[in-house]
Amino acid sequence: MCPPFERLRRQVENDIKTFERDPVTKQPSTERCVKCFARPAAGQPPPLPSDVRPPKVLVKTLDYLITNILSHLPSSHAFLWDRTRSIRQDFTFQNYNGDETVLCCERIARIHILSCHVMASIDDPDYSRQQELEQFTKTMQTLLDLYDEARTRNKLYRNEPEFRAYHLLSAINDAEADRTVQLLPPDVFYHPHVQTALKLRALAQQNNQTGRGSRNTAACLNAFAAFFRALEETEVPFLMTCLLETHFVDIRIGALRAMARAVHKKSRPYSVSHLARLLGFDDIDSAISFCETCGLNVI
Repeated sequence: MCPPFERLRRQVENDIKTFERDPVTKQPSTERCVKCFARPAAGQPPPLPSDVRPPKVLVKTLDYLITNILSHLPSSHAFLWDRTRSIRQDFTFQNYNGDETVLCCERIARIHILSCHVMASIDDPDYSRQQELEQFTKTMQTLLDLYDEARTRNKLYRNEPEFRAYHLLSAINDAEADRTVQLLPPDVFYHPHVQTALKLRALAQQNNQTGRGSRNTAACLNAFAAFFRALEETEVPFLMTCLLETHFVDIRIGALRAMARAVHKKSRPYSVSHLARLLGFDDIDSAISFCETCGLNVI
């Protein structure tokens, strides 16, 4: 899973991670070392063929990471983030677009979604959700291009509807995603995953969201209560919910901005327990903390 030269170099540089050491002797293990991501520098020659893992080895490497490392989240997040990026890099070096590339990109995209959910409750100064979503977006772009290219050969991957749904939910404010999904074949467009994503996407969109690259859209619903109610009442797949979780803060801020027009200072105090149910908070304390962060007084 790791070229010999890199393994020896990192051993000399004392850059062998915990997950790459023997659990008993704590020494670097040939069977556990995984090739790390190397940012290509300007003018740098391409890697040697012996340093690029072939597709079958990349699949086995990802199998190893999922079987042995993924369960150690959140402590293994940085290791997973780097090593999965290296797997995609090796596919790029070979310009290989076969079934192994699709399989690995699908599984890596799921890892990024799961990591967003797990790391959301962890106070880790080294973790950046923006970087996590950036790598997820790049993985998804590769995957969608592979799906489109396969369709020109009359080939359909069975997991395409699942990842088309993820794309719709990750780009809630991107109108181009709506146009793209309408051009898909009926068996993809009318798949339950895609239809669920379209419903949740419509409910999550707002027309009072400004800044941070958002644009006001005339036909948006501001249906924040219906959005969180739909997450509770419908059977939304787990990873789809994890991806929507990345939008919760923006949706809740937009909801409070909309409610501020109706619930003014002269009104009776608004029940925080009702607000917690309305905006899908896990408990009242979470709702209070969020309101105080937004500058609202809680009695």
